[in-house]
Amino acid sequence: MKITNEQLQALQQEEAKKKQRSAAPGFDSLLAGKLQGTEGTEEAQAALPPPGAGAVNPLLMVQQTTQQASSVPLSGVADSLDGMLDNWENYSRIIGQQGAGTDLRSAYSTLESIGNDLARIRQTVPDLDARHPGMGQMVNELEVMTTTERFKINRGDYSV
Repeated sequence: MKITNEQLQALQQEEAKKKQRSAAPGFDSLLAGKLQGTEGTEEAQAALPPPGAGAVNPLLMVQQTTQQASSVPLSGVADSLDGMLDNWENYSRIIGQQGAGTDLRSAYSTLESIGNDLARIRQTVPDLDARHPGMGQMVNELEVMTTTERFKINRGDYSV
């Protein structure tokens, strides 16, 4: 009957695994070798960034290239949308005062200014949906709301 030491075997197996890991080539060199054949591995290593250094979100890269392609910055659109949302707050405040002090003419003029701002955004940045889907969706929603509220005022839903 043979007696073996389990701890000694575990230690020997761990050392063998460490040797296999150190003897195996790195992932970067294997990838470069597969991409360019066996020759040119050193050139591929120089072209690849070090591990952990290339943590860039690809969505940000797409947004940067599309911003460079178009002459209108999206920050101007965001500022316009901010102003429109302020106008919507004014409109809702005016409509919310139904009864004695409701001024439907100022509410309608506020809607007209929002509609003009939306039309201006559509003219200056016609590809807004493609460049920034979130802003494009917001502009679409604001257009629907503006049209709906105009219809409600014209129909007489908000009476004095």
